[in-house]
Amino acid sequence: MYTSLTPEFVTEYNVGAEKLRIWQVTRATSAAPFYFKALIADIENERKEFKDGGIRENNPSGAAWSEFMSLYGAGQEPALLLSVGTGRPNMERDGFAETWPGPVGHWSLTKKIAET
Repeated sequence: MYTSLTPEFVTEYNVGAEKLRIWQVTRATSAAPFYFKALIADIENERKEFKDGGIRENNPSGAAWSEFMSLYGAGQEPALLLSVGTGRPNMERDGFAETWPGPVGHWSLTKKIAET
């Protein structure tokens, strides 16, 4: 919900999502383009489209910051904004470089980069 304190750069995400059922929220989070269709829901007599959050924000901390700003304005700071990430990458050889197409895929530097 926008307030008079909300900065212009803030994007309000998923307005009306709190009215969705848990199965709808779960379904919407799997709605990645090219794989599954977006969830269309009727929210207060308006059709809204919900889809996977990774489309806009692969790291949702930016969306959390924007939501905080929309609620409390630019003059406030959250007590804590924690992004724990997804862990360390697996540095073992996974075979990805072997599938790299074309002659560039056979260069040792390309293989090294593709494997990590």
